[in-house]
Amino acid sequence: MQPGRRRDVLAGIICIVAGLGAVAEASRYTIGSLSRLGPGFYPAVLGALLALMGIMILAAALAFAPVPD
Repeated sequence: MQPGRRRDVLAGIICIVAGLGAVAEASRYTIGSLSRLGPGFYPAVLGALLALMGIMILAAALAFAPVPD
């Protein structure tokens, strides 16, 4: 695996772990509903978005062939 690709894989994994950690911590608070947001809603949404971005980074790193220099 090339160094640039390895860096992207590692970045994707770190984002996924951090996002899932944020969702896990946010679940300790009440999430609420869309009409009455609880204190854990915003961190849960941001954590889920971070994990989703990590999945996209990881998929891109594994799916696309690197451009030769």
